[in-house]
Amino acid sequence: MIRPSANKDDCQRTALEGLGGVGKTQLAIEASYLIRDEHPDCSVFWVPALDAASFESAYRNIGKHLKVKNIDSGGSVDVKQLVKAALSDESSGNWLLVVDNADDVSLLFGTSGLSAHLPFSRRGSILFTTRNHEAAVRLDIPSRNTIHIVEMGQDEALSLLQHGLTDSQTSNVEATSKLLDFLANLPLAIRQASAFMAAKSISTAEYLELCESDYEDLIDLLSRDFEDRHRYREIQNPVATTWLISFNQILQHNPLAAEYLKFMSMLAEKDIRKRLLPRAKPIDAIEAIGTLKAYAFISQREGSDSFDMHRLVRLAMRNWLDKEGQLMQCMRFTVHRLNQRIPLPSNPGTDVFSNFLTHAQAFVQLMDEFSCEIDEADVLKKLVDFIYGRAGLE
Repeated sequence: MIRPSANKDDCQRTALEGLGGVGKTQLAIEASYLIRDEHPDCSVFWVPALDAASFESAYRNIGKHLKVKNIDSGGSVDVKQLVKAALSDESSGNWLLVVDNADDVSLLFGTSGLSAHLPFSRRGSILFTTRNHEAAVRLDIPSRNTIHIVEMGQDEALSLLQHGLTDSQTSNVEATSKLLDFLANLPLAIRQASAFMAAKSISTAEYLELCESDYEDLIDLLSRDFEDRHRYREIQNPVATTWLISFNQILQHNPLAAEYLKFMSMLAEKDIRKRLLPRAKPIDAIEAIGTLKAYAFISQREGSDSFDMHRLVRLAMRNWLDKEGQLMQCMRFTVHRLNQRIPLPSNPGTDVFSNFLTHAQAFVQLMDEFSCEIDEADVLKKLVDFIYGRAGLE
C-alpha cells in the first residue's frame, strides 16, 4: 500500500493511526526497511513533525541528499519549498516520505502550515503516523489507506515483554499473563515494564505486585523514563508522559473534550453513558467526543451512546489532575453531576440504574483512595449503601 507504484495516478498517502505508545513509529520503521529491501531504487526519507524546527531540519537534510541548489544559503531561502519542489519533480525518482508524529492539527494546518509543504509526485508515496484521526482526515487520506493500530495480541505482547529478560523472570505464567492484561498489551507500557524489571532484576510477579499495591507506586512506575533507541531524544518515553502530550493538544484545541476526559477519568472505565457527561450544546458535545475518539482515548460501543476509556489513560489523567491541583475540584463537580443524574425513582435491577451504580461505586472508591471528604458525596454514598442493601448485594 505504501509503495510509490501502488497508485500510478496519484501520490500515495497512507496513515498509521492509534493511541500514543501503541507502536506506530516502530511499524513505520519496519515498513521503511521493507521498502528499502524490496525496492532498492526507492529512496526513503524520514521527517519528524514534532514541531516546525524538526520538520525543517529534516527537510534540509533531504535537500542536501538530493543536492538541491541553494539549500544551505540561509537567509530568506525557504528550505521546505525547495525540497517540496525537488521531490515533486519526477526526475528525483521513486521515494517514500515518512512523516512521523503528525498529530498537531494547528502545526499541520495553522500558521506553520506544514501540510502545504508536502510534495506531490506520481513516483512518490507518503506514510504518516498520527495519534489524531482528525489529522488523517484533513490530510486527505482515504479511509481505505488509514490503518488503525490496536494493542498487540497476547503472543506478541509476551514476546516483547520477554525480550531482555531471563526465563526465570517470566516463569510465573499466571502473573505474567495478569501483568500483560493490566498493561492492556500496549507496547510502550510493556517496554517500560520490561526495562524496569531488567534493571532491577525482578520478576513479573514482583512487578505486578508493585502495580497493584499502591496508586502512587503505579504512577511512579508509569512515569519512569527508559532507554529506547527508536525514539527522539527530545521526547520522554514514560507512558504517562506520552499520553499527556496528546492531552495537552486536546486542552489547547478543544477545552470541552478536555473537561469530558477529566470527568470520565473519575468513573469506571467501561460503559460510560453519554447521558452522564456534563451538559453542552449538541454540536459541541459531538465535536468533543469526536476529538477524544480521534486520539483513541475513548472508544464508542457499537450501536450505542456509551464509551469505554483506556485503563492507563484514566490513570494518567487522574495523575495529571492530582499534580495540577485540580483533582478535588474535579471530584466535587463529578459528585454534583452524579447526584443530578440519579435515575430515581427506579428499580435497582434496571439497566440504567445498574450502570449508574457502577460509576457511583468507582467514584466512591476513588474518594477512599485519596482520603477525600466531600459533603455532597454523603448522598451518593448513602444511595450506594441503600441500593446494595435493598438488592441483597455484598
